[in-house]
Amino acid sequence: MRCQRMWPCLLIGVLLLGSPGCDGGGDGDSGALVDITDDELAGQWLGTEAGGSAGEWMFAFRGNHCYVVSPTGAEDYIGQYSLGSGTNPRDVDLTVMWTPTGSFEGDTALGIYRLIGGVLTGASTPPGWTPRATDFTPTVTTRVWNLTAGDRATHNLTGHWARYLVPASGPEVPYGFHYLSQMRGTLAVVSYDLADTGIVDGTAVLVSEYSSPTDYFHGEGTTTSANEVDMSAVSKFDGGVGGTWAERWVRYNTPAGSLALSGTCDSVAVSTSTSEAAYLRLMEGATLYVGLALATPHENVLVNITNTDSLTVGTLSIVPGTTSAGEVGVQFYYETPYGTLTDFVDAQSGTLTVTQYDATRITGSISLTFAGSQTVTGTFDLPVTTPAP
Repeated sequence: MRCQRMWPCLLIGVLLLGSPGCDGGGDGDSGALVDITDDELAGQWLGTEAGGSAGEWMFAFRGNHCYVVSPTGAEDYIGQYSLGSGTNPRDVDLTVMWTPTGSFEGDTALGIYRLIGGVLTGASTPPGWTPRATDFTPTVTTRVWNLTAGDRATHNLTGHWARYLVPASGPEVPYGFHYLSQMRGTLAVVSYDLADTGIVDGTAVLVSEYSSPTDYFHGEGTTTSANEVDMSAVSKFDGGVGGTWAERWVRYNTPAGSLALSGTCDSVAVSTSTSEAAYLRLMEGATLYVGLALATPHENVLVNITNTDSLTVGTLSIVPGTTSAGEVGVQFYYETPYGTLTDFVDAQSGTLTVTQYDATRITGSISLTFAGSQTVTGTFDLPVTTPAP
């Protein structure tokens, strides 16, 4: 028989953090993910376990992810959940994706919940047990929580963020431009190779994307201010290859440039037009990276220009991996709910026509040709986007 106390199971999920409660934060944009509960459960819920030990529990729900922070941190979980039939109570199944010790991973807990008068009450039997909880009375095999909506987030992270890799030695490396959307303590992330969902608990931040124990992204850090996150522990395991590293996230001012692109890349149809695109000038030591970027709750587009020593007004040839004068390289990424590239794609040829380029603005047009003679063309007029104060 399994241990009967290591399963905070209503809709389990989360976190190594277990940081102290802290008032603050605010409602942000609801983000790109559609909550399967129609927002009934979305956000953070705070409360206690009926008949359990003292201390505040925090449950958070976002998309199909759920997170739990226990009073001591010993029963923190990350999971994915699905809802069944019924109303007050309604069935809920939770599959545990991660725990600090690895226990219960892959097991499903069968629970029920009701939401009456702003009070969320949930009951569950342990993961891996066949009987479902049938009422809200605590027993040896059923645990019950009474929760109300709350928010322990110190900062609201909704907005645009640049992401930097922090190596053990040497300069930071610019890694991407992303949009975070936070709603009552939970956040969704629209980005390349970054978690879909996460949680803000006090100053502690956790982001995660778990498909299986061998396919996941996991990041933990703290908000050092409203405009900076120190992601000190990031790990990823994908297809048998794992790694760990540190990152720093910096908030940027809302971009105000125009970017229009259309065509096909790697068999993905590309079509975007916006007045909220960014012109990014990011330094890695003495090397300048120039990016044309779009990051919103629903789109993520990156046009990375390499060999920027050759970037000047005029028409430039696009050559992959070039270091020659008069040539630039372009790496392209595109992500929307309707089509997504699996990774950056190098343009095999094309032209970049620049009509203005300095430290404050870049304008012009671009024509990219990819493998299979697929093309993407477009125009851009972008004032530089700068870090928030």
